[in-house]
Amino acid sequence: MVEHELSRSNEGSDGELVAVDAVIENGGESAVTDVRAVARFVDDDGELLDENEARADRIAAGGRWEVELVSPGNGADARAVADYWFVVELVD
Repeated sequence: MVEHELSRSNEGSDGELVAVDAVIENGGESAVTDVRAVARFVDDDGELLDENEARADRIAAGGRWEVELVSPGNGADARAVADYWFVVELVD
């Protein structure tokens, strides 16, 4: 199960940032290894502006991974972000 949401800080300033805050839970009975989370930040037209990713080496059975994926842009670039796509996958 994955919970995720778009968050903003320093809104309206040159230092405005946008991020996807997520909680990834391993509901399985065994640990999973090499997990990748990717946030793709898009504008009002759905065009890709930027992306960021993070990896977890291991999530134990019943474990949780809390991750924040910050868009590389700030200020006007962050304000251009209207939505995001969020993907979690096991890397082979």
